Formats: sequence, structure tokens, C-alpha cells
Amino acid sequence: MNPRNIVRFFSVSLVLLLSLTGCQTPGNNGSTRDSNGQGNPAQNSLKTYGPASTTFERDGITYITGSVAYPTGVLSSSALLLEKVVPAEAMVGETYQLSYTLRNLLDIPLRDVVLTDVVGENFRLGDAAPAADYAEGGTATWFLGELPPGGTRNVIIKASSPGEGLVGTTSSVVFTPAYREQTRIVRGKLSLELEVLPAATPCDTITGRVTVTNSGTARLTSVSVQNRLPDGLQLADSQADLVLDAGNLQPEESRSFDLVLNATRQGKFQIRSEAVSAQGIDAADSATVLIRAPELSISGQAPSERFIGQALTVCMQIRNSGDAVSTSTVLNLPLPEGVSFQSATMGGIYSNGVVTWNLGSIPAGNTVEPCVTLTARNAGNLKLTGTVQGNCASPASTTTSTLFSGIPAIMLEVFDLKDPIQVGSDQTYQIVVTNQGSAPATNVRVTAQIEAEQSFISSTGTTRARASGQTIVMRVVPSIAPGDKASWQIAVRALAPGDIRFSVQMESDQVGRPVRETEATNQY
Repeated sequence: MNPRNIVRFFSVSLVLLLSLTGCQTPGNNGSTRDSNGQGNPAQNSLKTYGPASTTFERDGITYITGSVAYPTGVLSSSALLLEKVVPAEAMVGETYQLSYTLRNLLDIPLRDVVLTDVVGENFRLGDAAPAADYAEGGTATWFLGELPPGGTRNVIIKASSPGEGLVGTTSSVVFTPAYREQTRIVRGKLSLELEVLPAATPCDTITGRVTVTNSGTARLTSVSVQNRLPDGLQLADSQADLVLDAGNLQPEESRSFDLVLNATRQGKFQIRSEAVSAQGIDAADSATVLIRAPELSISGQAPSERFIGQALTVCMQIRNSGDAVSTSTVLNLPLPEGVSFQSATMGGIYSNGVVTWNLGSIPAGNTVEPCVTLTARNAGNLKLTGTVQGNCASPASTTTSTLFSGIPAIMLEVFDLKDPIQVGSDQTYQIVVTNQGSAPATNVRVTAQIEAEQSFISSTGTTRARASGQTIVMRVVPSIAPGDKASWQIAVRALAPGDIRFSVQMESDQVGRPVRETEATNQY
């Protein structure tokens, strides 16, 4: 019989008699009980439990012990074992002790356990531990409540008998078997943590990590994580997926995924991640990333005019008006043909016709001003275009313009071929006009003056000449280029002795007042 199917109440009586004139012992193996006098049924020769008794001695006193198994009388198919120990004999009027042990044989609780003891007329109940819940008319009852699986309860009674003879107590037990199965109640809970690089530029790779954790006590299945990206952010790998499969998670188990993103523009963006399981347990987290970028602007400063050969200093103002550092910033300034590099500030280097500055990092809001000094060999409008570019900063350019003008520097020379000369002989004067400057000399006009002691014979040279009295006028030279010359040879005849002066005057558009030169000749 399965003890779990036992009906609610069982009652089997166990009667042990006390002989006040002698001891009769049903059962006989003289087994010894433990120190509590309770006995150990496994040490008895009883093959069944119910009812059965035997005797043992301790300290010279003989005890009767009996036991009964409820409800079948067979230990293997019963739920409760009642063991009772009484002295085999006691003196009239003396106190003796009766011990009861109730043992739960099952692995389930026994509820509403009630022990009842009915006594005869020669039995006087004294103290009991625990005290009886009910005692009247020779019946004592103990409401012992619940016996846990394998548990025991003891009842000790003190009694006496006023007369000789046999005295006995009839014990019975009732109880209710209680079968219990436990269901473990667990909690489903997900935790989600999203970590993202807090600041970057549109040229950077933005790294992040999302971690989902089963922070409850229930196993969660088919956990997925969905990442939501705002406009302006995108996955760096076009093959990657925004929905991530975390699979099944045991309690306290975590799974992490890496995020690799790119920004398509500047701004402040919020990324949101959401996790959900097949059981409907969810969690969410968000993170913010600030996308900043440098913004370079450039302006140039240069004099509006310079003369050829005069040093020109050009400065470039570069400002980072963005909200991020411009790194690896480089400025390039090509120099056209005819321009010579002299020097540069801030480490500028001239190579292959280009001045280059490696400006490094320019913090947001800062301005740098590299300069270059150069010279020009040709007249005209010199235009210089500088271009600056940094890491993640768009190129910016500016152009400066300086007008280079030449300086005409005209040298007038006059000398005679012979000196002294005799009266009646001829003399030749050489007139040379040289442009030593850097700009053309225009409308060059030359006249010569001879004294009365000489007369004009002829002229040759760059332009024709005509004589008017003692004045010789050369035709105007429209232009003399830098480094070029105009020359004339004036032939005269000596008419009289004297200390003669041959005078020449030159004028041009670039000369504010006439240039004069005189050559002395001694005539004899």
C-alpha cells in the first residue's frame, strides 16, 4: 500500500500492562535500549510492528517496550511508528515513568497528529511533558500538530498506582498524511547596457558595445537585441545587422556585441538599444554621441603694390571656426615663375615651386598666421593662392594680389673721341642713354648744345637728328627697355681755339626734371 494514499484517520491501540506482583514478557530477546530508554526497533527481532513488545534491563530495572506501525502494522507500508516504554513493575504509591515516541516514517509531513491514552482505575496520572491538552475520566489526549518527514515527538508521563495488581494504558494515534510538491517561483528580468564613444568626428570610426544580461532567476529564451540608429549615424559595415541574436540566457549569463558606426554629418545623436525574450521580458538603454568637426577658413594679407626687386611679405590667416581640433593641418602656397623665395615663418619649407607649412593641430576657435617673404623679377599683377586642409576639414583657399612695378633708372653718358684737337679738324661726341632700371623708359628726348667755336657736321645713332643753329635735336625714342641703350654719334668741326663744353640734356616720361651731362674738349 502506498502511504500517500492512506485515508485520513488511523487508530490502532497499543496496550502495555504493568504487573505490580511480577513481570510477564511477551517476546524475549533481552535486547538493550539506548540511553534514553526509548529503544531502537531495528535492534529487535520483531519482523512486524504492530503491536509487538519485548523487555530490556537498565540499571537493574526491567522495562517493557512495545511498538505499533500505523496503519498496516508493517513498517515498510506504514506512515507512523508509536513506541512505548514502561517499567515491568513498580511499588505501590511510588512514581513511575511511561515514555511515548511517535516517529514519522515518511518523507512527507503528517498533520493533525493526536495521541490518546486511556488508563484503568489503579492508574493515577501525575505530571506529563508535554502536558495533556485534554484529561478527563481516565482519558488523556495530546494534540501534537505536525510531524515533519522523519521527525519524532516524545511524551513523558509520571504516574503512580495506589493498589496492587496489573495496571495498563491503552494508547492510540490518529493523523492526516500531507503530501506536498513544491513549485519554484522565479523572476524573469533582463538588463541592457549600451556603451558608445561619447565624441567623434565624421571621419572617425565610432565604436560601441551592447551587453544583455539575464539578471533574473528564470531562464530566458530567444533573446534578441535591436539597435535603433538616428538619421546621421549608420553601420560601418553594410553587411552588419541592427538586430542581434543573443539566444538563450541562463540566470546571470551575459552576451555582448560590438557596434561599429560612421557619422554622415555633425550633431548630437542618441542611440537606443532594446532587448526582448520569447517570454516577453524586455529591457532598454540609450547612449549619446556628439559628432564634431573642424572648419577651416583662410584669408591673405599682402601689400597692393611693390617695385620689382623689392621684398614682398605675404601672410595667411588660418582660423578653425569648427567645434573640433583640426589635425594634420597643411598650408600650400605655389609661387609662379619669376618669383623667388626668401624666407618663411612657422617652419615653412620651399620645394619644387611650392611653400609648404605643416601646421599640425589647430584647436577649435584658434587662429594661426604663417608668412612668406619673396621677390619678383617681372612687372605685373602677382597673384598668390594659398590652400589649407586638415584631417576631416574641407579645403579652403584664398588669393592675394600685388602689383609689381618697375623703376626706370636712366644713365646719360657723353664723351669725345679725341682730346685735344686742332682748329679745323673734326671731333666726334658719343652720347649713350642706358636704362639701368626695371621698367621701360618711354619718350626719351635728347638734345645737344655746341658752342660757337664748333660747327655741326652730321649725326648717326638710334634716331635721326637735326641741327637748329648750335642746337642738335635727336628724334624721340619711344621706349628703352630695362638693360637696353640708345646712342648717337655727333660729328663737329673745330672753328677756333678754346676750352670747349659739349652739353647734352635728356628727358623722359619717368624723369621729373632734365638730366644734363657735359664733355670738355681742348681746341688749339
